[in-house]
Amino acid sequence: SNPSHLIELDLTGNDPGQSGVKELNDLLKDPNCQLKILRFLGPAADEACQYVTGIVGKNPLLLRELNMSGCDLGDINMKRLAALLQDKHCKLNIL
Repeated sequence: SNPSHLIELDLTGNDPGQSGVKELNDLLKDPNCQLKILRFLGPAADEACQYVTGIVGKNPLLLRELNMSGCDLGDINMKRLAALLQDKHCKLNIL
């Protein structure tokens, strides 16, 4: 099936690896992406966190729920998330 039709993706407990992070990155950049809920928890997802905070910041209408519990976001990604939440177009209601 076409991944752009996904509305929920839960990667909890999975290490997406380099190729998985790239695929997630490509999915989130796709203008047809319908993803509303994204969850990935644990330290293995740290690299994915970096990509997601950057991409979601460029498309604040995308996600409604973003759960990155256990990820080491670092200062840059925390600043990206803070800026995203201040964007009047941001639809995130669960972070």
